[in-house]
Amino acid sequence: MEERRGISIKGLLVRLILIIIFIFLLIWLFPMPDLKPLNNQIFSDNLDRMKDVAKSYYTVERLPKEINESKRMTLQEMIDNKMIMPLMDSNGKYCSKTASYVEITKLEDEYVIKVYLSCSDKQDYIIEHFGCYDICSNTCKLLETTTTEEATKARSAIGTSRYRTSYSRRYTSNRRTTFKPTTKRTTLTSKQTTEPTVKVYEYEFVKNICTQEFDKYVCPTGYNLIEESCVKDEAKTIVVTADEKTTEVITTDTKPAKEKTVIVDDDGNIIDDGTGSGSGSGSSSTTGEIVDAVCAPKYVTSTEDANKKTDTCNATKTITTSKVTADAVITTDTKPAYATVKKVYANYLTSGTYEIISARKEATSSRWVYDYTYTSSSSSLAYTGETEKLVYVGAFEEDECPTCSTSHTTKKYSYWHFTKEYTYSYTCPSGYSKYGEASCISNTATGSSKTCPSGYSPDGSRCSKSESYYDDKTACSSYGSGYTLNKNKGTCTKKTTGSYSCPKGTPTDGGKNCLITKTEYSCPAGWDETSDKTKCSKTTYSCPENTTARTYTLNGSKCTLKRLVNACTCPAGTVKSSTVGKCIKSNKTKTIYTCEDYPGYSLTDTNKCVKEIKTTKTVLSCERYGNDYLLDEDAKTCTKTVNERDTVPAEKTYKPLCEQHYMWSTKTSIDGWSYTGNKRAIN
Repeated sequence: MEERRGISIKGLLVRLILIIIFIFLLIWLFPMPDLKPLNNQIFSDNLDRMKDVAKSYYTVERLPKEINESKRMTLQEMIDNKMIMPLMDSNGKYCSKTASYVEITKLEDEYVIKVYLSCSDKQDYIIEHFGCYDICSNTCKLLETTTTEEATKARSAIGTSRYRTSYSRRYTSNRRTTFKPTTKRTTLTSKQTTEPTVKVYEYEFVKNICTQEFDKYVCPTGYNLIEESCVKDEAKTIVVTADEKTTEVITTDTKPAKEKTVIVDDDGNIIDDGTGSGSGSGSSSTTGEIVDAVCAPKYVTSTEDANKKTDTCNATKTITTSKVTADAVITTDTKPAYATVKKVYANYLTSGTYEIISARKEATSSRWVYDYTYTSSSSSLAYTGETEKLVYVGAFEEDECPTCSTSHTTKKYSYWHFTKEYTYSYTCPSGYSKYGEASCISNTATGSSKTCPSGYSPDGSRCSKSESYYDDKTACSSYGSGYTLNKNKGTCTKKTTGSYSCPKGTPTDGGKNCLITKTEYSCPAGWDETSDKTKCSKTTYSCPENTTARTYTLNGSKCTLKRLVNACTCPAGTVKSSTVGKCIKSNKTKTIYTCEDYPGYSLTDTNKCVKEIKTTKTVLSCERYGNDYLLDEDAKTCTKTVNERDTVPAEKTYKPLCEQHYMWSTKTSIDGWSYTGNKRAIN
């Protein structure tokens, strides 16, 4: 059983290999057919379906009425109107319903229908011409298209004619065009043998579409912009009188400390410093031998505060009266000025009627102009036609699905599309001259007439009009003297002083002057002003009376004291003892600093003698007005600057934001749009 089963599996594998080899042979011998013709056929059938639906829809009533007028209908509109079903391409995808469209345009003597189809496999268009013909007795006559009324009459008279016939018909005779300056009329004979070529152009127009865009906020002169408001800060100074107050002033007097040798014990502690403060003062057993000091009389000088005394007196009051000119109050009298009328003459203008016709338009040269870039999966689309051509540029790889995890590229081919642009010249027939670019005007007028210039009226052999003006001598003379003429406003103005005003003081001299009384206070020499302007103050200093032992000398607010003392000195090798007139002889001493020569002074750690001296002083103060007031000692005033803020809404300003919009149209002019000079053929 196992052997038979193994043989069956082996045979199955052999058969599978043979089948795979057979399939590869079939692929090699019979390759896949080229589906490109089939794809093109599907695209062509879809174009024809759209064309047939459009031709059946655009009856006489639905056709454009004016020359170069176009009507367009998208594939979506066809589907919505139940005219056609959605179109599917060779990839099984529906063609674009919005990009695909049918457009019909009326020319001078025919209609042009353009069918554009955009699908996933291809985008292209076809153009077909059809006109209005009458077929009878082998004669083909093109209906005139000069006016809609004539065309209607012609269609009614013909009866059996078809208004819309494809230009794919061939005629049995040549086509001839006859030029007329004012009316173009085209006829066809019954033996036209060549298919007529009608060029349909699109013209490029440009228009500036402008909107108002917010630019910025602006403020009046003197204002600062803060967000959306205008702010003006005006400084205002407030001045008040400073207060006088008496305050205690502490000053410091510093003197250098003096060195002094003192007796110390074995541990360095002071035993006797000569003042009686040592721990062993007066102990000869500890300090050593006591000897007499050498004493002699000596003057000692020191400084003390003088006695202060403040006296007051009444200030001297002075009243003065002065005269100043009062402010004049001016009144203005305004009256209308009298105008002088004069007549101004002008000659008649002679005008004539001239005939204006269309100039003959002839193409003089042409050039290829790049239109757009076309991309396709086909590499053989390049061609050169009469009015357009497609030039191969190059190939590139394009990712079919940029968002897919695996990349699959296809080869695409780029083409440049060119249209032929013509340069035209315009000529006029005999008896006419160029008038503008495309018109001619007759050289002689068909009639003439006389008219007056604008603003003038006939007045016999001339034209005249009345003009008024203000004469310097007569415009204000009826009002008397003193009036001034203002020609721009047409007024006479006289200014007079009606009354006087005294902002300060008492009017006098009939009100033309003002008496101003001013009261002032002054202090005697050596006296100072006080906060009370009516009082004066004076401060004096004095020293105590002199004695036999003390004499004083006044120096400003200080007294210099000079006194006689018994000054003792110790012999060499001894120091001053606490016992007056005695000295101690000892081997254990050290040097210290002392302020004993400066009564009232204290020793600091920097070996300085310092004494605080308290005095009183009259100072100016702004305390009661607040900390934001500044003291002006010279003027004895307190000043503060405050800002008064005025806020108004800022004005919004706008700037124009303009963008150029371009549009192609078969019309030669569009209201509000400007022709750029570019055009392109669409067939």
